[in-house]
Amino acid sequence: MFWFSMARNPAIKYLGWGLIPLFLVVLLLILLGRTWGPAEPGPVVVLDRTDQVQKVRLGSLAQVERLEDHYIAPGAQRRERVLQGLSRFRADYKQLAPRLEIYAAPGSVSRRKVATRLGEALANYGLGQAVPAGEHGVPAKTGESPIWMRVSPSDLNIAHRLLAALSPYLAGEIAIEMDAGVGTGSMSLTLLGEPRFTETGLAVFKGADHGALGMPEE
Repeated sequence: MFWFSMARNPAIKYLGWGLIPLFLVVLLLILLGRTWGPAEPGPVVVLDRTDQVQKVRLGSLAQVERLEDHYIAPGAQRRERVLQGLSRFRADYKQLAPRLEIYAAPGSVSRRKVATRLGEALANYGLGQAVPAGEHGVPAKTGESPIWMRVSPSDLNIAHRLLAALSPYLAGEIAIEMDAGVGTGSMSLTLLGEPRFTETGLAVFKGADHGALGMPEE
């Protein structure tokens, strides 16, 4: 009946033909939605939270079948993904200019190398650096989390975004301490556990391995 009316009424005819492209676009979006499926969860997953500390898991190890004990440098694809993520982060927060200092607990060459790789990537965009061994003490923290991050409570969401940008280099459980005494935009991340590595250079932290640590100098 609709197509018969179109044939007899020119106005309806033109309107009907105009609706066809819209129908095709809607159909294409439906088909693409079925192909892509639901969006994958982000790399930062909140595990637990108290008033002062939030525990998160960075990255997914679902596809990791083998980890090596010796240090493996990140591959070119990982480096490119980190740099792209940090570039987007810097563009989004160019007015705030947050900075992240990376510390590594003493006693592990691999841990120091991971800190260096993170610091170099951050330094490319003026977002932070790795603190050289011996220049400052390592923030004193104990607990089960192999990585400890310290931020202002107002910077928690920014910390999540920055961790997500670094996730091609780093995976594992992170305790994020929300300290009102930390200045806005000033963050620190301390590597405490012993990393293991995928064949493409992802550093995986699964457990803390540290002793008495000194506080950083003021």
